[in-house]
Amino acid sequence: MKTSHSLGRQAVLDDMKTFQRSEKVERKYPLWVRDTNLVSDMEKTNRNPGWKFAVRIVYKHNHHVKQSAIMLLLDRLARKGKVEAKHEQDKERNKVKPMKQREQENREEGMAKALDSSNIGFALLQKMGYKQGTGLGKEGTGRAEPIPISLKADRGGLGRDNHLKRQNDIKKTILEEKTKKKIKVEQRLREDFRKHMSNKFVDKKVQSDLYKSQKACEQLDKAKGLSCIQIWFWPEVPKEEEEEEEDNNTGDVDCITLEPYDKLIQLTQYLRSEHLYCIWCGTTYNGETSFLIIYNLSSCKIDNTGIPDKQIMILT
Repeated sequence: MKTSHSLGRQAVLDDMKTFQRSEKVERKYPLWVRDTNLVSDMEKTNRNPGWKFAVRIVYKHNHHVKQSAIMLLLDRLARKGKVEAKHEQDKERNKVKPMKQREQENREEGMAKALDSSNIGFALLQKMGYKQGTGLGKEGTGRAEPIPISLKADRGGLGRDNHLKRQNDIKKTILEEKTKKKIKVEQRLREDFRKHMSNKFVDKKVQSDLYKSQKACEQLDKAKGLSCIQIWFWPEVPKEEEEEEEDNNTGDVDCITLEPYDKLIQLTQYLRSEHLYCIWCGTTYNGETSFLIIYNLSSCKIDNTGIPDKQIMILT
């Protein structure tokens, strides 16, 4: 009669054969293994597929196999993993380094060590008065550290790096100068644009004031029965009327070429002297005395010399 132990052993052997023949591996943990610390131990040995086999056995025959058997299997796998890790470390440590790397390490190690009295050259320096840790020279203000060794690793010619550096510096300087010139040009263009817009606004304002002065001059001259002294003192006549009155115009042709600002000055002076009228005050005064008194006390846009100021005109 077979015991439960022999039955469990036979079941384990049968399951081992089935597991080796199967291609798919059951990746689910058994319920009782989830509640223990075996899961973390099994995950540590993930490199070795033996833990999957152990979980498969426990999953199917957990009532036959004891927990101690699983622990022994895990210990064996852990020892095997440690041996493999040590083997990798020994392999890495015994690996031969390239000649260039070994020379670099030896050079750095030698430069890191300070010379002592055992060195013949250093002993000679001490006899000449040199003290360790101080700089060269009589006052000790010279170089205190040795000149570092700089080996050329590439195949470029001597002085090539310095030449490329100088070229890059020249290109950088040229680029900075171009950037500065571009900024200056942009600033000048912005200033010119602002001046142009300001002058455009002033010219528009002058044209408006000139037209108002011409209308006022026409009304005042007609009220007194005076004829037009200058052809531009009155507003422009429509073309039909202009053809009829072309022979009657007695104004100076050269005055037509005057700028609107100059026309406004002359017309303002004429309105003041002849009609005692100021376009900006909007009033016709009774006499020359009252005109001068009120004009000097008023805030007119025209200064005391009778010349309008462009900057004052655009303020109001």
